[in-house]
Amino acid sequence: MCMAEIINIHERRPKAVEAYLLRQWIRECRDGMTKCEANWMEQRATFAWFSKEPGSDSGSLCWFWIDSPKEPCTRTFRFSMIGGGQIRTIEKWDWQRAPFDISEMPGGIWKDENTVLGPVDRYPRLEGTAHTAHGPTRFVGTFDGYISGCSATAAIFGQEVPQEIADRVAATFAAIGRQAEVFHALLDGAAGCALCGRPLLDEVSKLVAVDSDCAREYGIPHSMQAASNRQEIRRAVLGEFEAKH
Repeated sequence: MCMAEIINIHERRPKAVEAYLLRQWIRECRDGMTKCEANWMEQRATFAWFSKEPGSDSGSLCWFWIDSPKEPCTRTFRFSMIGGGQIRTIEKWDWQRAPFDISEMPGGIWKDENTVLGPVDRYPRLEGTAHTAHGPTRFVGTFDGYISGCSATAAIFGQEVPQEIADRVAATFAAIGRQAEVFHALLDGAAGCALCGRPLLDEVSKLVAVDSDCAREYGIPHSMQAASNRQEIRRAVLGEFEAKH
């Protein structure tokens, strides 16, 4: 089908065009995922996709409710891991030469007309500790995947990391998907604030795993009602996995 035909369909039946484009994107994403897997297997990496279905809401990192930082920093989020343990994502943000004009991104944080604040790497670094039958097991890895009209993300580790850990990391982020309330519920405050690491001093902060300052900065609900909602979601997400395993 040529572009003229697509435009003609779009003018008459926009939903048909959307469906056509979605099918194209899904096909391209599947091909991209296959190429990624071949590359990772060649490197003898351990990996697990968040979702094997391209275009699913749980298939990629898409935390659109989190604002970008206002200055260069290293930003860490700590999450409770399905099956027990903690996952940390680490992002480094710094000034970078912009690949586009300031008019194309007026809401960004600009140092000057050529320099914008952005993530140093395409994906956050990944590390944590998993509870296993052999005791606590530390792991370090990253995310990778295919980005296009439909995107897919996987957790990638060295060959020394067991497949079970990769699967649990991927399942944790798949559970979050594009749901801000699950993101908030799985934040882990076992060793302090899930964002800044400072000690949690008041009861509400302990219950929501985030201190009041970070809650305000990141728009995270910080109340007894939020704590109650959090516990309910945690039981549903973490308890459901444990019941199956």
